Amino acid sequence: MGSAFRAPANTIVLSANPRLLAWDGAQVVVGASTYSWESYNASATLLSAVGTGSLVDLRSVSALQVSPGNSTWTYAINARSNGVVDLSALASLAGPASGGVLEVNVDSGGLIKFDNLHQIAGTRFNVGAPGLELPEVTSIGNSTLNVATGAVFNAPQLLSLDSVPMNLVGNGAFIATNLTTYRNSDIPILPGTRSRSRENLRRSDSPP
Repeated sequence: MGSAFRAPANTIVLSANPRLLAWDGAQVVVGASTYSWESYNASATLLSAVGTGSLVDLRSVSALQVSPGNSTWTYAINARSNGVVDLSALASLAGPASGGVLEVNVDSGGLIKFDNLHQIAGTRFNVGAPGLELPEVTSIGNSTLNVATGAVFNAPQLLSLDSVPMNLVGNGAFIATNLTTYRNSDIPILPGTRSRSRENLRRSDSPP
């Protein structure tokens, strides 16, 4: 185990521009219930766990707010090379409405725990192997899904996609077995890619 910062009290306030980064087995544990990123006019990594044993533990955070900057900045949450970011209490995930994008990057065995996440908006996902599990998400809107070869984007309770372009590479897979509605969303089915949804999927932006 590497170095550690532990502040588990639930009275902690994460505000202004808090960056929590863990590398090479380091652990960051914070008991805050909210996370707020204020307007910042540059791209930035907000949360990152990289390397086996690395952990950013925000398991008590139930609300995460990212304010817009003045341009197309990228605000990133990363879990790479077996690192873990725990956001298991978070109910909704939304990037800034303008002036930037919230980006979620998962690859090389990284894990982001979104155990209680239900709604997603304004977020770009870059998903590498083995993939990303969203067990409770029911709706995704105004977002982008990029799924690399060998990766699986699995959202078993997802019901609705609205304005979500999707890029599946190689044998990358999108699985949403309860999906019923999608609007203004592209789902490419190319040789080697996989996309699975229930049979009564309907495209509500198409003419009857």
